[in-house]
Amino acid sequence: MKFILKMFAVLSVLALMPSASYSEECASGYEDDGPTCHQYLQIDAKNTYGRGVGTIPGNCPLGQENNAGLCYPQCKSGFSGAGPICWQNCSSGYNDHGLTCFQHIFKWHWKGSYGRGVGKIPGACSVGKEYDAGLCYSACESGFDGVGPVCWESCKPGFIDDGAFCRANDNTYAKEDYDASPVYNLAQGCYAIQSPTNGNYLKKYNKGGVIDNGLGYRFESVSLENADHFFFKPSALGNFMLTDKAGRYLASHLPAEISVGRYAGKFADWKTAVIQAGGENRFKFTGNGLNLKLRHNHSTNNLYFFDLLNPKNANSEDSFRLVEQSDCAPFPEVTTNVSGDTNALKGDVNEPVRGAADIHAHITANEFMGGKMMHGKPFHRWGVSQALNDSKVVHGTEGALDIIGNLMGETGDVNNRYKTEGWPNFPWWPNRTLNTHSGFYYKWLERAHLGGMRLLVTDLVENEVLCKIQSTVNPASWIGPNSCNVMDSIRLQAKRLNEMQDYIDAQSGGPGKGFFRLVTGPKQARQVIANGQMAVIMGVEASETFNCGKKDQCDTASIEKGLNELYDLGIRSIFPTHRFDNKLSGAHMADGLLNIGQGLSTGHFFETQTCESTTSGISMTNGFPLVGKVPVLKDILDGLGLSPTYERAHPK
Repeated sequence: MKFILKMFAVLSVLALMPSASYSEECASGYEDDGPTCHQYLQIDAKNTYGRGVGTIPGNCPLGQENNAGLCYPQCKSGFSGAGPICWQNCSSGYNDHGLTCFQHIFKWHWKGSYGRGVGKIPGACSVGKEYDAGLCYSACESGFDGVGPVCWESCKPGFIDDGAFCRANDNTYAKEDYDASPVYNLAQGCYAIQSPTNGNYLKKYNKGGVIDNGLGYRFESVSLENADHFFFKPSALGNFMLTDKAGRYLASHLPAEISVGRYAGKFADWKTAVIQAGGENRFKFTGNGLNLKLRHNHSTNNLYFFDLLNPKNANSEDSFRLVEQSDCAPFPEVTTNVSGDTNALKGDVNEPVRGAADIHAHITANEFMGGKMMHGKPFHRWGVSQALNDSKVVHGTEGALDIIGNLMGETGDVNNRYKTEGWPNFPWWPNRTLNTHSGFYYKWLERAHLGGMRLLVTDLVENEVLCKIQSTVNPASWIGPNSCNVMDSIRLQAKRLNEMQDYIDAQSGGPGKGFFRLVTGPKQARQVIANGQMAVIMGVEASETFNCGKKDQCDTASIEKGLNELYDLGIRSIFPTHRFDNKLSGAHMADGLLNIGQGLSTGHFFETQTCESTTSGISMTNGFPLVGKVPVLKDILDGLGLSPTYERAHPK
């Protein structure tokens, strides 16, 4: 078993550019795309024709049903639909109790369920018509595809669909020695973007229209000082959001326009590559929203993705010079408010480790309980405004839907209300009394690290029973929840931690440079700490680890397989049980909601006996005087038909 506990003006400009890093040149006839070289064998403009004005659609499509005014796919046989969820029908002899099919306390089962997507406003088209962007159009002829009122010729096999063109791109190969470090080093930097061909700089201008206030970017003959200067905020390794001094984004929008964006997101997110040309680094940008390459027509100075009148991109360039500056407005972010020499965090790998250790944390708890109970993410590709936004998106206005959080919080009152606003003001959360708001944003962890935290153990956490309750009582959980299966949840959370490590690396200038390092052994942990970084160990704390709850089917072989899988995921610590008894061990007793969960998970409530005169234990409540009044939970209790009784218990 493996489980035991990666010119003048020109000369002055060149002096300010990121240093060149040379790699393999592309073969003759191939275009340098950074990490790859490709050759377009043929570029064909598509044929088009009009198909008339679109009309407003009307009913649910074939195979869908109208439920509460919205269209959903029909449920499969044996299931009935309620909004976005298909619920299993109970067999003969079982009573339908909402979440369960019930006969008695020892003979019941959870209803099977699956999501059927978000309901859509009735909008089916009549026969011979097809739906596109909210309207019905005549179907296109064979060999054509419709986009709005235009039918575009389909690309032939072996050709790539590039919007208005079909491109043959059969010859592509990867460079063997591509060096991405000049791209990674752009992180948190400030740069002007210059055309290598004519020396003009990218600058904002008023192009007219209503989208993005009618603003756009183009290359102009202006001084370096008067050019727009962009802050490069990493969104992932080799990907950036570029913001100017006013906080506006170099962005794109449909159908294929470059604009001055107002929001973070995929249309303001650019995959960036580096090539060597003219003895310098030049950078290429591909928009992640449209998957199109940014180009500059140096005869018109316009930015574009593709030009129907210039299909071969004459007089254009797709790589740019970046000129370092120092006056950008930083991207909005949480600050650590810590100053000092970070070299003081480094040490000798052979000397004792001194500092703090947090041996029990739940960084990825935002993904457990279906991913719809714990609000706040430890990181988000598009920044803090997305990671720590208003929790009403999950918990409802004033936390009215935060049922489990209110029940298990300091007040124990399901009617508790609080201010849900998040970053930057945080009027209420996070605080130590709340169980459903995350305190593990990566900048907060960085602050702790700078303050002396050397080691952190983060447990991947899940509880299948409470997840299913949460997924039922909170409407926010009805659409797109994570799996409640414990092992599925553990796999997802391990994946998120690796993504988090990559994200922090991206902020710090490349792989291995971030403070947050996942480790799998003591020798590696000591080296990480000696490097001045924080060693992070993954553990597991779940009630049904290895899917080995009281009602699950598990044996030595399945547990052995599960242990090996966890080891391969990089997990080095396990709590064999958590909230409820399972086939591996018993759980710590708890009252209220957790006692309900114990009953649902095991078929019995927590069992007690009277303590001796010299000892004392937890006080258990007869029945469920508070929890039993909560809608849905009351239905579950009524279905169980039993109420726990304890000696010397608090009265009802």
